[in-house]
Amino acid sequence: MRTPHVNPEGYFHSAVRNATGFKSVPGGFAIMHGLADYNVHYQNTAVLVDRLIAEGVSPEQLKWRAYTDSAHNIAADGASADVLAFLAKKLYEEKHRKPGYVKQHQWSQGRIVSVADAAEKLYKVPWKD
Repeated sequence: MRTPHVNPEGYFHSAVRNATGFKSVPGGFAIMHGLADYNVHYQNTAVLVDRLIAEGVSPEQLKWRAYTDSAHNIAADGASADVLAFLAKKLYEEKHRKPGYVKQHQWSQGRIVSVADAAEKLYKVPWKD
């Protein structure tokens, strides 16, 4: 892409602040941030999440996690195990996602369901803790 000076239009259309692409990512996307990160300040992530929600990115698309004591590597207090479990679940969901299928979040259905009920309904398998 070169530099913003040479390719301003390319940078404008691919900017992370543009929520259009986030609304249609098949399978959704995740944002994770260690709150003790001294390289990437949490305020940047908070502004991005606020902007995406304000632009209409649905809860079905946006999965967001913050780790209170973790730095850039998200490893404090067992956080890395949580990240790996979360990513493994997302990979499983992606592998079993049907083309054209849009998973509805429980908030969109106007009622609260348990994780176990949702998993059994979505994957047609009994939920095991």
